[in-house]
Amino acid sequence: MKKIIPILIALLFVCTIAYAESCKEVPLRDLTTSTIIASTYIDTGEVFRTAGVPIRDNTDAMALVINLTASSDIDISWQYSLDDVTYFTPASTAKADSTNTVTALTESDWIYFTPYIGNYIRFDFDADAGTGLTSAKLIYKKD
Repeated sequence: MKKIIPILIALLFVCTIAYAESCKEVPLRDLTTSTIIASTYIDTGEVFRTAGVPIRDNTDAMALVINLTASSDIDISWQYSLDDVTYFTPASTAKADSTNTVTALTESDWIYFTPYIGNYIRFDFDADAGTGLTSAKLIYKKD
């Protein structure tokens, strides 16, 4: 039994490293300035859009991880593209939006979703006055 414990610990360590390497973290960038969202962006009701993020190597669900300052209120939506030029809002067969909006988010959170088929994704942040978005990144499982 004493010999098995170190082997199990080593196996657990290897599995943890393999899992971590199969996930990709992509910091989101401002569409107009290409800067990473790493400091407080205060918005006054205008839509703040991110640059497109390549997601071709995604194999599973995604998570949008955002950090907000206190007293924030933000709506988030996303769009997909095949070419990083023309973006579309996903719709169901009834042409209704397919739940691609999170409304009135008031605290930092992980937003999980299963992406539609597409090569790129971008996000729109519609914040009330005084909202601080301190960071935003996309995490997904890759090939």
